[in-house]
Amino acid sequence: MGEPAAIKLVRFLWAGPLTVVASPIAVSRIRTVVVMILNPAAKFLSLGSVFSIGDTVIGSACAVYALFAMTRYSPEPIRAYRSLANERSTACLR
Repeated sequence: MGEPAAIKLVRFLWAGPLTVVASPIAVSRIRTVVVMILNPAAKFLSLGSVFSIGDTVIGSACAVYALFAMTRYSPEPIRAYRSLANERSTACLR
């Protein structure tokens, strides 16, 4: 398909933190709508704001770090990252 896509490391200075900040905002908005529709019991912690936002911050920070590490150590970081993401997504379904 041509040359592998290059990732500029300078973009990680703004795109990484933006991703980690924007993801929990989106999750909290979606969570608000879901809680309004489903009206779960207070004991149902999976839809609690602490768990959903905390998991999102940790997950997105790990994803940004994984992509950053792959740009440093892989000749084709996008392909390696997509492969890892597909593998982990498939593993979650098992």
